[in-house]
Amino acid sequence: MPVSARPSRALALPLAALFFVSTARAGNEDEFFLGNRAAMTGGAVTASVRDGSATFNNPAGLANADRSSIDVSASAYSVRFYHAPRFLSVDSGASQDASVKEFLAIPTEIAYLRRLGEGISLGLGYFVPRSSDFVLRENLDVNDGSQASSYGLSLRQSRTDYLFSAAVGMRTTPWLRLGFGGSASLENRVDAAALSGTVSRGGSTIKSLENNEFSTSWAVGMELSAGLQIDVTPELTFGISVRSPRLRIWQNLDGRANTSAASLDPASPPSLTTTSTDLRADGHTVAFVRAGRYIAGVALELGASTFHADVDVQPALHDPRAGVERLFTLNGRIGYTYELSSHLALGAGLFSDRATEPYGTSLVAGDFYGGTLGFELNNLHRLAPGEASESLQLSTVFALRYASSAGRTTTLLAHPNEPVSRLFEEQPGNIEVHEVSLHVGSALYF
Repeated sequence: MPVSARPSRALALPLAALFFVSTARAGNEDEFFLGNRAAMTGGAVTASVRDGSATFNNPAGLANADRSSIDVSASAYSVRFYHAPRFLSVDSGASQDASVKEFLAIPTEIAYLRRLGEGISLGLGYFVPRSSDFVLRENLDVNDGSQASSYGLSLRQSRTDYLFSAAVGMRTTPWLRLGFGGSASLENRVDAAALSGTVSRGGSTIKSLENNEFSTSWAVGMELSAGLQIDVTPELTFGISVRSPRLRIWQNLDGRANTSAASLDPASPPSLTTTSTDLRADGHTVAFVRAGRYIAGVALELGASTFHADVDVQPALHDPRAGVERLFTLNGRIGYTYELSSHLALGAGLFSDRATEPYGTSLVAGDFYGGTLGFELNNLHRLAPGEASESLQLSTVFALRYASSAGRTTTLLAHPNEPVSRLFEEQPGNIEVHEVSLHVGSALYF
């Protein structure tokens, strides 16, 4: 039997193009809102934030804090439902849908706010704006009497983005607050995928394709941030938050792809083709991977009610050498809070989380729209005379978030009667994603 060991790009392409360089996730830039009030108001806090989460949301808000604080937030439970019709299909018409549930428990924020003096505060924070742990297993068996074929796909993608941030906010006038900061980012990712297909006739296998890939990667970047808050009137505040383009300064990738294909069809010469590819990159790199982020917001306080609104602009970025393809994205967020008493506040919000990456560069590409609903409990504890602070305030927030998307994904179409090098073909398909999250957060003000 003739054997060929030369690399075959045609054999490796379906799995590599579909998964090895793609990202499976439910949201886009804001999978988790960072901060307790942000979780209640759909993220619309640019003009009103005044706790440790201002380190990320708008550093100018640090100067609006009247007490030091420690914030700990978590999306304690997050579940995402994916459904893609005809994810695996055969040209004869048989198909298999993909239905996946993804469960996450992620600590999204640990932030510390320290008042350094009258009108000036320091913020330090650890934030997780995005995380996914996606597992997919689908199989399709077809038997038309004269020929049987079997196809299988297993996929695991785990990704978490971390931000380590520091910022300073200062009150320059009674009505103007400014803030400046910087963040180091760490993107960590694990990908594993296996694709198989066999075609049998008369009880004997005549075609077989196996494709297995695994990779781990991480990247380190940095970005700057700045913001302002202006009290236009005692009731109306205007805010701006700017994040600079993110610069990737270090990248590590370690991966391997193996493909083997055999054809024993009596109608053609038998063949065996194998290929193995190592993907490695380690070291210093300089490339912009995001073009920045620009958010303008307003907050209008009317008695016990406060209305919040943000407009979020993210410019496009195209850099084939860095493997970056980002779309121009415009998002909106509106929120409402009502202070029932000094101990209880209610909040609700609506938001959009539109795709920043085009279809073809992400396993799930779609625009998400959703809402939030939550409440905040506050307890004040008086301290003994002579203590550094007159009292301690403990705040606890529970908030629900729902988002959905009717997006695009890549599906696989099998051709059992074609040569093994063309056994699979990529096709565009539809996918629905629904996400439900429970945010549990607490803060101590002292």
